[in-house]
This record gives sequence, structure tokens and C-alpha cells, in this order.
Amino acid sequence: MKGPGKGRTNNPKGKPKGAVNRTTRELREAMISFIDANISTLQRDFDSLEPKDRLIFFEKAMKLVLPPPPDPSNLTESQLLEIIQYLKRKQDER
Repeated sequence: MKGPGKGRTNNPKGKPKGAVNRTTRELREAMISFIDANISTLQRDFDSLEPKDRLIFFEKAMKLVLPPPPDPSNLTESQLLEIIQYLKRKQDER
């Protein structure tokens, strides 16, 4: 007997796509509480870093906050052509 297929489950009432599990949500809330309670200390520590180390910290923090850029090798030819057309239109608007 075959399974339901990639990306599908036999539980139609399962967790919705993109839903955060309880552990992740609780950890996120704990980190926010920690940061809120220690913001002045964290700011002083950040301010005491050398400029190079502040940039390293900032770069690492951005990787945690921003989604990674898409890998062009995972895009279809059609998607790549859409991107090219979009960029050409934006260039023409300038």
C-alpha cells in the first residue's frame, strides 16, 4: 500500500502549513522575555564591542531574522525568465 505522497498526510486536520509548533513558540517567547529583561545590559555589551565584532554580531543576527535568498538552481526556467523580465522593467523605469 502506498503512502499519501510527498508533503501530504493521512490527517486532513493536521498542523497547517507554516504553523509553529509549541516548543518553538515557547522558546521564542522565552527569548523575547529574556531580551526585554536584559536590554540595557545587552546594549552596553554590544556598545563595548570593537567595530569589527559589532559587524560580525549584526551579520549573524540578520541571518536569524531574514529569510535566506533563493537558490537560483532551484528555480524553473519560467521563474528565471519572470525574474529577468521584472528586472528589465525596473531598469526601464529608471
